[in-house]
Amino acid sequence: MNIHSRLISAIAVAITAGVLVSHGVWELSVASKPTSSIGALLELFVAVVLAAWSWYQLRHTQHALPTTRVSLLTLPAPRLGFAWINVKAHTQLDENPCYHAMILDSMADAVFIIDHGFRILDCNRAAEALLGRDNAELKGIALNQLLRAQQVDTLLKAIDTTVTHTGRWQGELCFGNSQGILTEAIFVPLMDSSTKRQGTLLGVVRDIRERKAAETHLGYAANYDPLTALPNRSLFRDRLDQVLADASWQRRQIALHLIDLDNFKLINEGLGHAQGDQVLQRIAQRLGAAVHRSDTLARVGGDKFALIQTSLHRVEQSAFRAQHLLDVVEPTLTIAGERELNVTASIGIALYPENGLATEELTHNAELALSRAKLEGRNAYCFFVRGMEEEMRVRCALEHDLGQALTHDEFLFHYQPQVELTTGRVIGCEALIRWHHPKYGLLYPSRFISMAEESGAIIPLGEWSLREVCRQLKVWQREGLPIGHIAVNLSAVQFRYPEFASLVDQVLRDASVDPACLELEVTESLAMENPELAASLVAQLKRLGVKLAIDDFGAGYSSLGYLKRFPVQMLKIDRSLIDELATNGCDAAITIAVIELGHSLDMHVLAEGIETREQLDFLRRHHCDFGQGTSFAAAMPAGEFAACVRRFAVGDPL
Repeated sequence: MNIHSRLISAIAVAITAGVLVSHGVWELSVASKPTSSIGALLELFVAVVLAAWSWYQLRHTQHALPTTRVSLLTLPAPRLGFAWINVKAHTQLDENPCYHAMILDSMADAVFIIDHGFRILDCNRAAEALLGRDNAELKGIALNQLLRAQQVDTLLKAIDTTVTHTGRWQGELCFGNSQGILTEAIFVPLMDSSTKRQGTLLGVVRDIRERKAAETHLGYAANYDPLTALPNRSLFRDRLDQVLADASWQRRQIALHLIDLDNFKLINEGLGHAQGDQVLQRIAQRLGAAVHRSDTLARVGGDKFALIQTSLHRVEQSAFRAQHLLDVVEPTLTIAGERELNVTASIGIALYPENGLATEELTHNAELALSRAKLEGRNAYCFFVRGMEEEMRVRCALEHDLGQALTHDEFLFHYQPQVELTTGRVIGCEALIRWHHPKYGLLYPSRFISMAEESGAIIPLGEWSLREVCRQLKVWQREGLPIGHIAVNLSAVQFRYPEFASLVDQVLRDASVDPACLELEVTESLAMENPELAASLVAQLKRLGVKLAIDDFGAGYSSLGYLKRFPVQMLKIDRSLIDELATNGCDAAITIAVIELGHSLDMHVLAEGIETREQLDFLRRHHCDFGQGTSFAAAMPAGEFAACVRRFAVGDPL
């Protein structure tokens, strides 16, 4: 590489680096060759290279010029700088002031020449544009008339002192107008070459409003959730750290609530992410309106929120707050102006200092409490208690073992009779799945169905369930057992499985079972969650000849309008209404209304959870068609069920 290439490369590197140095003057004699083309300090790099190049030109062109003056100024903007060489010959040519003015006016940054009183002596065009005044108007104006600062004179004095002692001042200045012009500025002394002393000041100023706005935006994006405008996980953890530190010093108690929407994944899959986002926004608004100013509400995950409750004087207050949050979430949401959704939440609560002293520990324990609330049926809150970690360890073990349970033939069904109330005759049964775990024994659906739904194992498990009940029904039919139908619960994931109707059809064909002998139960909440999907699937199943039932009717908010859209044959009254028929007039009135409603829509009505003679008598008086419960028989293995049916061939079982 020749010296010309080296020079271009060196200048490019130095300017790109955007090095900021004070204005300076170096004088070199052409009679002496520089000892090094690169100095130890980067601030001198360009100056040395330019000087070396100047010496090279003079040496090879044989010009007899006594001295070369090299002046360098790189500005406080990346990739911006300029330098000039003023070679004075024996003719002592004067410097061209128009040339220097042209250089300054071509710069994007504002440049000011300022005297010791901080009055403007001169400025370039960028300075005029920045302040909205021309050069003539700005000359003679003191900076304290242009700056916005509470103690502007003190600031200017500090700038002067810093430049005198260190050679430069750099910082932010705000020039005054209606909104303020925030700038980054640097002041360096201009040396008087004749006296070798500081003369005036050179100020280079850059408008940084756009950069500050971008920084503000980035700061907001780093700390707030763009969908709900709530603090995100990062900011929430920072605030929790601070709240815990304050609580430790003030000896206060706080509560951490983790709030997770129930079955939100199904909403996203069924309705799409756009409507899922609308649900999150509406829930965030409801929660935000329900918390105190001193509390912090954040979105810390996809459908998970967190609340720091600081105004806590008694533990009961955290329970009241949790229940209030559940209550504000629960009312029906109208999405896209027409779709109605029922959304519930589960809440886990951990208390400081009882359940943890640090953020990680407190959050972990609130997560455990949240998992417990989910296991207990959702739409509930749960406090952390010691021993939950062991429960979660067992749950993790079950989640692991669930994947092999089907291949290891660990699932089975128990069957509970469904009885005609007027005759006591068994007309069918409900198939209730059990998991016979090799270590934990017989497990009920509440222990593993939610895990199967979350993991996707519910699809193969659901197909096995259909095939098993059809196989068992065929066995009973060959034995001459008078079983009209078998009812099977349909999970939410199966309900959304696109090929479910085709699967049912194939299973019935493979088992050679009459479709009318299979009854599929859909919960009321599941049917209401996506009425269009429910109506479509129900219509497909009806075309196959399969019976359909609405399970747990009356357990929650009931929209009677959707019933006329679903060609179902059975309404099953939820056991929560049956429990207190004899003592709760409201439950009794609702039960009567459900029976009358079902009959008016040409549906049969079945009451679940019948345990006493009083309940049975009440239901008979009000013409409920069918019932099931321990008053007749508990769920039992297939062999015991066959014997039970024969005993109930005729007559009242009680």
